[in-house]
Amino acid sequence: MRMINRLFPFRLVIAFAAVLLIGGVASADITGLDFASVDLQGNRTEVKLTVSAVCSNNTDTENVTVYIYQSVGRLVMIGTGASSGLLCTGGTDNLDITVSLPGGNLKFQPGPATLYISGYTSTTDPTTHVTTTSPTFEIGARVNLH
Repeated sequence: MRMINRLFPFRLVIAFAAVLLIGGVASADITGLDFASVDLQGNRTEVKLTVSAVCSNNTDTENVTVYIYQSVGRLVMIGTGASSGLLCTGGTDNLDITVSLPGGNLKFQPGPATLYISGYTSTTDPTTHVTTTSPTFEIGARVNLH
């Protein structure tokens, strides 16, 4: 019984390795995400930015979501923005996205923040109307709001 208990962690590692080997390599249609500018707007509840998404298939629809997190004192501001339903061009697409805070008294402050961008593509089969999505491509960065 003791030997089985000692080998228990190794069984989990072997099972995890088997899942990885069987699963194969997944290829995403969004192969790159980047951002060019981050501009805090005058009302300080919105941030405008330009995201460049690289799509490898021009028949897919690209969906990009942006989150900005900023800690101000004991509060954490979380702004969200999205761009969805755009057709990939098969190259680099520049998307203008506005990230907004929810209603209330929250305001972004000039200074450091954390930017998180995620994107995926989706394709709908015209005959079966089944939508399939690619794996999510993600990046994160430290930015200065100004």
